[in-house]
Amino acid sequence: LTSCSDFLTEKPKTFLTPDDYFNTENQMTAAVNGLYSHLGGIFNGEIEVGSANYNFIEYMGGYAVRPRSATTQAFMQARSLNVKEDNNAILGLWQYQYIAIENCNSVIAGIEASEEGVASEDVKKKYLGEAYALRAYYYFNLVRLFGPIPYKTTPTTELASAQLPLNSIEEVYAGIESDLIHADELMANVAWNQGNGHIGRAGVKALLAKVQLTMAGYPLQKGAEYYNKAYNTAKELYNANGASLFGSYADLRNEGNENSGEFLFSIQREPDKAGSPMHSAIIPYPRTNPEITASPDAGGAIASCLSFYNSYAENDKRRNNQ
Repeated sequence: LTSCSDFLTEKPKTFLTPDDYFNTENQMTAAVNGLYSHLGGIFNGEIEVGSANYNFIEYMGGYAVRPRSATTQAFMQARSLNVKEDNNAILGLWQYQYIAIENCNSVIAGIEASEEGVASEDVKKKYLGEAYALRAYYYFNLVRLFGPIPYKTTPTTELASAQLPLNSIEEVYAGIESDLIHADELMANVAWNQGNGHIGRAGVKALLAKVQLTMAGYPLQKGAEYYNKAYNTAKELYNANGASLFGSYADLRNEGNENSGEFLFSIQREPDKAGSPMHSAIIPYPRTNPEITASPDAGGAIASCLSFYNSYAENDKRRNNQ
């Protein structure tokens, strides 16, 4: 006839809940660091050689071909330009970015609701700026790939908020632009390049200019207003010397230039724990003689179309450097 509700209430002890998190600066740091791990989602794939999601996108765009035969359904569909709704590569591109967005929403809500004194205002603003910018980045990828998509800026706390109607392309772009403008304001005192792979003011400005340039053209076709916005945003970055181009192509591969210059933000990989699949995917196939790599059997996932290669001028450095 009676019960003790307090006695039956359980407090989790083996995992963290939202109420138990964002109570220290170290927790905020770990949460924001985690947002960058999703940048590697484009490299996810199946067991087949070179099955990463980024390869699928290049095949669909017509800029690349696959010298090695494809056995998975996803890649055979891509090669024939006859993609079905249940394609695993499409599912992967959709899933990892929405997982990233969900985490961005949770981090933003957690930091904004954190108690005063947990971290300085400058630290909170920096981390919030990064989270807003990364959310914009992931949505920018999604809207360009899929068009109308669900646009959500709050954490999912119940099943009803997990199934949402589609927002128009214009609504999604408006949210992306707003997030980047807000991130720029939050990061007014942050370095142009943070030097650790995290997005700084240069990355935010550059991404905002790219978004505005895209909004000026297809499919929104906002025209002169947004061409001017993109120009002014890029000029702010240029006038502040917020970023720089490397002097030569080889500088891109110089480890001493890591997280500087042209590298605005990136996932930080440790070769012995999470190597990049880019190298093995682009090795020539069939094998060359003599070999040009220590792992010659792994190549053939992606190569430039000859028409794409020939679209560059003969004196273009990108054409003449490997």
